Amino acid sequence: VICWSPGFANVIVPAEARQETLLGLVHFAFSEVQISRLERTVAEAWPSLTADRRLIYTVSASDLADDASLAERVQRTFEWRESLARLSSSTGFPGHGLRANSSRISRGLQRKVGMYSRLEALDEKIGVFEHVHEMVSQRMGEFRAAFHEARLEILIIVLLALEVALSAISLFHS
Repeated sequence: VICWSPGFANVIVPAEARQETLLGLVHFAFSEVQISRLERTVAEAWPSLTADRRLIYTVSASDLADDASLAERVQRTFEWRESLARLSSSTGFPGHGLRANSSRISRGLQRKVGMYSRLEALDEKIGVFEHVHEMVSQRMGEFRAAFHEARLEILIIVLLALEVALSAISLFHS
């Protein structure tokens, strides 16, 4: 019999099953802590995603100055995806070297806490972050290119005006 809650477990098993039970419980508890941490981190970052959404439609020159911050948020999202991939593989294939009973205990506890559906929900949430960041990065890149093109066009107009002025002065003096 295993009674589990976050941070606490009460285990009643025969002496010969203690080692395998403990290994399965440790594997499960480690996965549970990692998933809970990732869930919390993603939830805490949701307000910044809401703020980033406006950049899909409206980008200004001042937003380009915040480009490093956006790059950090994109990097953080990649790190979440990596963590989720590791967690998904460790919950689907419980620990290298676990015996069958330890593996069965770990998988049973994972099913009880809905770990697989939680992983799917995390996958969807991280996917939203990735999609928004991809669109924002593309939009900022387009704005940056247009901004630099406009500056170049202004420079060309100024140079053409200068050339016309110099030609007029040259013509006037001749």
